[in-house]
Amino acid sequence: MYAFAIWVTTKCNMRCSYCYEGNDKDSHFMDKKTADETIKFVIEKINKSDMTIIDFHGGEPLLNFPAIKYIVDKLHNEYRDYKFSFGITTNGTICTPEILEFLSHNFGYSLTVSLDGTKKAHEANRKLSNGRGTYYEALRTAMALLTDKQRCDVRIRMTVVPNNIRELAKGVIELIEKGFKIIIPVIDYFDKNWKQSDIEIIYQELDKIKKYLIKKNKFSEVVVSMVNDKNKILGKCNGGMTSFHITPDGDIYPCAYAVGNSNEKMGDVFQGIDQKKVDVYQKLYLLENEQCIGCGNYNKCASSRCKFLNHSVMGEYTKPIPVLCMIENIKHDISTQENL
Repeated sequence: MYAFAIWVTTKCNMRCSYCYEGNDKDSHFMDKKTADETIKFVIEKINKSDMTIIDFHGGEPLLNFPAIKYIVDKLHNEYRDYKFSFGITTNGTICTPEILEFLSHNFGYSLTVSLDGTKKAHEANRKLSNGRGTYYEALRTAMALLTDKQRCDVRIRMTVVPNNIRELAKGVIELIEKGFKIIIPVIDYFDKNWKQSDIEIIYQELDKIKKYLIKKNKFSEVVVSMVNDKNKILGKCNGGMTSFHITPDGDIYPCAYAVGNSNEKMGDVFQGIDQKKVDVYQKLYLLENEQCIGCGNYNKCASSRCKFLNHSVMGEYTKPIPVLCMIENIKHDISTQENL
């Protein structure tokens, strides 16, 4: 199965305090020519019989909704024999009725709204460029998508940083009681302010969530990653082989964490891929994190799999991220506790 993340814009209307994409990037928008070449690149890579995942990325991708609509409509209309599943992550602040209807009818793979749980947690970090909070707008969009034709697969992405960890359990529970069934707390590994005491608080918060799910008989009905999502063996990364990130200008990278690093660029949709880069990445993915050898979570941990994440945070491909290691141990402990 092939997966393509298409960055239709680098522009964002928000100034989140923790954004690893950065707020000082030039604003690029994918134009029709690049969209056409991107579609051509996708079609040349995939097989008709296999499902292909197309995930729209940004910036805030809906700032370039015309490009999204153009790509989705063209793939549907001109490549009917192919199987596509579309996904998007949005901040939920600019969804018009037209956009909501389009998303609801076309995005069955992953429709994710970024919402950091409680109003207090969300607005501590997620503000518009003018400083205004966005909690109610994001919640309104998420609820509209959830209630439209009972799309229970709408996902909520919660970014977890040191200044909102004490709101984690409360935020997850609020979202569950609003009807959301897939909630994804994501630790911000780029934050430099993590302390051991913060990790202990996260453990306590996740334990509260697990106890709530069991008490309310929702443990099998609701998925909260880090709590009851199965810890699967991840395998080696396939970035640059069957998974690609394509920028608004058509540049191709193997991973979201590699985008913008000219050393990791592996080609573009106009000229194709440099096979030498693919060969380099295949060898890179086989490297082991020497510090992690012997760890029981090695084959389930993002730090052992995602070399570009390690490089982005630690400056080395095989150097594990300390806070990630601690979180993986917490996840293991939480998932192996008896469901009393």
